[in-house]
Amino acid sequence: EFELNNLRVQGLIDTGATTVALNESTARRAGIRLSPADFVYPVQTANGTVMGARAVIDKVRVGSVRVRQVEALVLEDRALNTVLIGMSFLNRLRSFSYENGTLVLKR
Repeated sequence: EFELNNLRVQGLIDTGATTVALNESTARRAGIRLSPADFVYPVQTANGTVMGARAVIDKVRVGSVRVRQVEALVLEDRALNTVLIGMSFLNRLRSFSYENGTLVLKR
């Protein structure tokens, strides 16, 4: 479970994702306002090419770790059904590692 701004969501940590990625409906519920004109970036997904929009999430929380002003990519709803916490969040940490079956995040 993660928190985007003050919205609790389910998702995955994805070290292969360049940024935090979320769909348009989740972004709207988290208070991120975009217009159709913002969706100008073509993105290849398993479901084909969709359009994405760049955004900044004021606060991302994973467990007790909080990071402010995290870059994100918002995709059309049909392209993504979960939130991916990618490297735009993870690179802001002091370190992250996988130890004894547990992901350890250090701010």
